[in-house]
Amino acid sequence: MQQIARNIRKDVIRTIEIKGGHPAVNLSSADILTALYFKILKHNPRQPKWEERDRIFVTSKLTPVWQTTLAHAGYYAKKNLLENADLPKGTTHALSTAIGSALASEGKHHTYCITTDSEIDWQAIMLAGKLNLTLVIDRNNLSKEGFMDIEPLRQKLEAFNWHIIEVDGHKIEHIIEALQEAKDGPTAIICHTIPGKGVNFMEHNPEWHDKKPTKEEAEKALNEIK
Repeated sequence: MQQIARNIRKDVIRTIEIKGGHPAVNLSSADILTALYFKILKHNPRQPKWEERDRIFVTSKLTPVWQTTLAHAGYYAKKNLLENADLPKGTTHALSTAIGSALASEGKHHTYCITTDSEIDWQAIMLAGKLNLTLVIDRNNLSKEGFMDIEPLRQKLEAFNWHIIEVDGHKIEHIIEALQEAKDGPTAIICHTIPGKGVNFMEHNPEWHDKKPTKEEAEKALNEIK
């Protein structure tokens, strides 16, 4: 699956070069989405509206990597990524929407929410209760302004009765193990990641929080992702 994640990162670069977006966090989240769609989620690309499918809600910043993962999983042709196709988009209220889905599920499916550490909705965190919900947090420590300190994140989440698992967000096998464990009650998986993962000149660099790469920069990035 590491090769799948690398291919997803390459298509993320191609997509953001054309449409814009947030390179750092989309590159850092590729392993998380790969683990979900290629090992964990109960879903069927041939039946995208299958009633018993797991539900997944993704924050708006992660739209490029989510769309790219869906294409690699077989939901639509990859060429649509670079065209003005009507593709699913993330939401600024991902966790609140996920909570609503979990409330309505009556245990028929599992609900997942993928967010970044800069977009945690604390009001929604307090409402989760004992829902069948898994929150996956890309903890990359970076915002446009630089390093972002929201510690103690684990203790804050535990204060609202969430079960916490912390993993290396680039070791897909560890992410899978955490997702398999997160089945009973609200669980938050804190994935420690590297912003701009796979591209040396983007890693840990606040400049690439939301910068659109030029054609030359995109080519350089693609050559670095191996």
